[in-house]
Amino acid sequence: MLSLRRPDDPFAEEFVRAAEHYIELPNRPSEILERIRNLGLDVLFFNDVGMDPMTYSLAFSRSAPIQCVTWGHPVTTGSPEMDYFISSDRLEISTAQDHYCEELVRLPELAVYYPKPVLPTDVPNRQYFGFSAQDHLYGCPQTLFKFHPEFDGVLSEIVLRDPRGHLVLIEGRHPSWTASLRRRLERSLGKKNIERVHFLPRLSWQEFMGVTQFVDVLLDPLHFGGGNTTYEALALGKPVVSLPGDFLRSRITRALYERMGFNECLVQSNDQYIELALRIGSDREYSRFISSSMLELNHSLFDDLSGIRQLEDFWEHAVRLKFETR
Repeated sequence: MLSLRRPDDPFAEEFVRAAEHYIELPNRPSEILERIRNLGLDVLFFNDVGMDPMTYSLAFSRSAPIQCVTWGHPVTTGSPEMDYFISSDRLEISTAQDHYCEELVRLPELAVYYPKPVLPTDVPNRQYFGFSAQDHLYGCPQTLFKFHPEFDGVLSEIVLRDPRGHLVLIEGRHPSWTASLRRRLERSLGKKNIERVHFLPRLSWQEFMGVTQFVDVLLDPLHFGGGNTTYEALALGKPVVSLPGDFLRSRITRALYERMGFNECLVQSNDQYIELALRIGSDREYSRFISSSMLELNHSLFDDLSGIRQLEDFWEHAVRLKFETR
């Protein structure tokens, strides 16, 4: 395992403990490249390229005979030095190779091992954040760069059509992000209804899981949906309304529902999205039906090594192909 920085949370520390070898890399690109090349790797696997400036820079150099990346950041790297993009049949449309400069590898399953999250004890409830039991809470606790302007109209229509509806968001990493989105929503909602849009402060994981638990329905952003957020929501049986597009970044929630054999919360248009969100958000009996169905099916998403085994098989195949053709 190669890391650009010392682990600073329990999740990262789990990786360090599980690794046979852990190497913390220096912070200069030239020194990093020399260190990696001296390891004599057959395969260099990037969890993501695009979330960190350093890994983005490294992706444009050749440090191993085989270099591949997966969807920690769900877009092509654009690098001629990246050989493969590891994805899944569940995540891609039939013509998806056109979306990547890398050779697209479509595993049958997602190359993810995800332990089932457990709701922590003493999570904050809706009253803690100032909401009442009668409020209909529509949550979209995603990072704000995912909010495409087209999504503004969907969110605004939900709030306008449900007088008891409240939209629950999380403040952006930078205050300007929050201010910008609030201005956009105010243009379509007006000064009165914008008061039913709530930006919660940045949350601890325990607080985040509490919010996920107490909202009535979660809204997957158009064009760039959730990943971790969806896994955590489905573990709790929380409905996530999603409109899949053509690109991987909008199809992760769909892939998880497909694995569960559950398509009740997938829609095909903005209008269907609004109608389903309003029905789940305002009809408690229907919401309970959706939730109980999800809890019966979500076991297929967690503690499953099948996708990891498929990834290992691909790496073995790629190495044999590379070195047998020399």
